Amino acid sequence: MWPHFDLRGRRFRRALHGPVGFWSGGLIGFPIVTGLPWAGVSRDLLQRASAAVGVGYPSSFRPTACRYSNPR
Repeated sequence: MWPHFDLRGRRFRRALHGPVGFWSGGLIGFPIVTGLPWAGVSRDLLQRASAAVGVGYPSSFRPTACRYSNPR
């Protein structure tokens, strides 16, 4: 979890590699684990807010119906 600061040169860089990877993985993993479950909840709220403010995709790009669909 912590590098060996008493090493020098190539051995120090090798010893630094593991802790940097560990902490980077934690920093990247935390938002993924905590944020993805909320994506489904906040999606509708964000879409309504962006439509109310008038930002986001232009109306010509917003999906209304697939023109290539073949309804049966």
